[in-house]
Amino acid sequence: MIIKDELSGWLGAMNQYKQGGKGADRQFWLSVHTNQPVSVDRKSTDEPVIVARPFVSIVGGIQPEVLPDFGKDRGDGLIDRFIPVYPKPRVGRWTDDEVRDHVAEEYKHTISSLYRLCHANADEEDPFPSKVPMTSEAKAVFVAEYNRLHHELETPGFPQRLRPAWGKLEAYFARFALILAMTRIAELGNQGQVGIVERITREDMAGAVELLTYFKNHVRRVYTG
Repeated sequence: MIIKDELSGWLGAMNQYKQGGKGADRQFWLSVHTNQPVSVDRKSTDEPVIVARPFVSIVGGIQPEVLPDFGKDRGDGLIDRFIPVYPKPRVGRWTDDEVRDHVAEEYKHTISSLYRLCHANADEEDPFPSKVPMTSEAKAVFVAEYNRLHHELETPGFPQRLRPAWGKLEAYFARFALILAMTRIAELGNQGQVGIVERITREDMAGAVELLTYFKNHVRRVYTG
């Protein structure tokens, strides 16, 4: 995971250590998004480090004023790989509300359970993740929403700038469902339930639809605003 307070700085630092600023940082991040194998070759090591299935999450903030600079991606789709959260500003008021201790503890247990999940192949040289199937009801919801995304793309007058982002949302939609399913399974395990089958249910997919709708609205605000 990479956490940056200022994503504009992360973007501006790309290729700065390469002669002429013509490095391959952008290509690296573009390929990582699709889990393409990467090789890191450094002078301090005898052999390159090869990661067969890279997974990296990048989280950060950016001011609306410099957001256009982030979009200057030469059409390579780097910005379209991010899921923007751009809520309307709110004026805060003082509150004494706090997260209760038992809620924080349950959240900690859930994250710890997810962190302890094992790969389907435990071989450190070439680990790969387990597959989590959908129920037939969940797949029906997925197919309907998947087709709705493409129907929106085919609608006359659909903004051209949104097309690349919409193309990435179908994959994120599946990821939302997987996250919700595994979180639910982890919580059930923490409650002492046994024999839980790892699968994505209709309820998990319905939650993913709500998340997809939420993020679609924010994508529109960022790219067409």
